[in-house]
Amino acid sequence: MYFSNQFIAIILVRKKQQYLRWHGTSWEPQF
Repeated sequence: MYFSNQFIAIILVRKKQQYLRWHGTSWEPQF
């Protein structure tokens, strides 16, 4: 199924914000 790059970017940003909120940190996770 096709997803636009914009849609993927939004998902990644939301996941990163959620991750940072859970861990209470502002550093960038290394994937």
